[in-house]
Amino acid sequence: MTDDVVFTEWGEKVVLENKADEVCNIILNVPENPVYEDDDSENSMMINGLRYATVKDTIKNVNIIVPKCNCRLAADRNEEEKRIRNDTDRNKNGVCMHLMRLNEEWDNFEVKDKEGFRIKYAKRVNVAPSPFSAGAGRMLDGSEDVVEEEVEGITMTSVLFCKHGGLIMPVTSGQTEINNYNSEIDDNNLGIKDSTRRLIKKFEGNPFVTPRINSNGTFTIGYGYDFTESGDPETFSKFFRREGNSIIVVRNLTQQEIDESIDLAANKNSITKAIDNFINATGNGNKNKPLIMNQNQYDALFSYFYSNGAYVFTEEIYKQEINKGGENKNRAEARKELRDYLIEENGNYNADEIKRLFVNSKGWNIKYDYKTRREEEAEVFMCDP
Repeated sequence: MTDDVVFTEWGEKVVLENKADEVCNIILNVPENPVYEDDDSENSMMINGLRYATVKDTIKNVNIIVPKCNCRLAADRNEEEKRIRNDTDRNKNGVCMHLMRLNEEWDNFEVKDKEGFRIKYAKRVNVAPSPFSAGAGRMLDGSEDVVEEEVEGITMTSVLFCKHGGLIMPVTSGQTEINNYNSEIDDNNLGIKDSTRRLIKKFEGNPFVTPRINSNGTFTIGYGYDFTESGDPETFSKFFRREGNSIIVVRNLTQQEIDESIDLAANKNSITKAIDNFINATGNGNKNKPLIMNQNQYDALFSYFYSNGAYVFTEEIYKQEINKGGENKNRAEARKELRDYLIEENGNYNADEIKRLFVNSKGWNIKYDYKTRREEEAEVFMCDP
């Protein structure tokens, strides 16, 4: 709810700054569930390019993105009151994030057919932490300390109960975004849009919902935004505090902050500026002529730069990688071929050639071929605006 709530016996209140109904929407996120390419069986983990969810997808701020709203039930534990009081942004975040305690599984209710036989729910593969791992967070870092198990999928009739009180029920199927990268934005106003962020979220996998303290003294949040305390004290104070010689994580990111981390990372790593330079022929691999681009093509290039770095098309990087020889040289030559094609053809692109060039250029880390990502970027690039 968006009503004001009293959270202490002294009458302290949380008054939401944003009282729009939409702030109470809960997002179900299942990026860790596996996807098997070319699987069109009845047990496929995807439909319309989106993953299925299972009864085990209940991890707070990993699967269930907590909304910025208040709860009808008051805090009933001292620790809950303390968490709310310590949240200096509580009027933005609401109290739900501090009170929510979810059941371990969604409940699937028994459904019978006309003859009275129980209808079975489809089984899906779920990824869960290994009992020998350090906890649910280990799923987020690509660790092998996970197990896969076959469990029931959820449907529009499934329910997830909160131990603090209340329940979560699906409002939409989550299958309505059918790989729609088309943008309503005027092509003369290219930039980071919702379509851009959707593409990055799809490819980059699990964000750091819980801020990470790195061994080199830096911090990482969301989709790869790295910063230092001195370089970005405002972001540091949102998620960390110092206690003596220790640094404590204050809270997890909200969904809005996770999305915003894409913009932060892109700006810090000069991705946004690099693409603008490349399109406008002011550098980063193109000083020949401005390019004719629509928003879909911008999104595909943004993903490509986000994956490979701001200087991926520059002569300096090309020469550096050529000198390394071997696979580094092969990929450098393929990236140069893609860059030159984009400039020379300038809007008159062939879909098969774009796909070939994207796929052949692979990616920066020679341990991986990036084939799936490059194929989908090429598809988005050639998608009609």
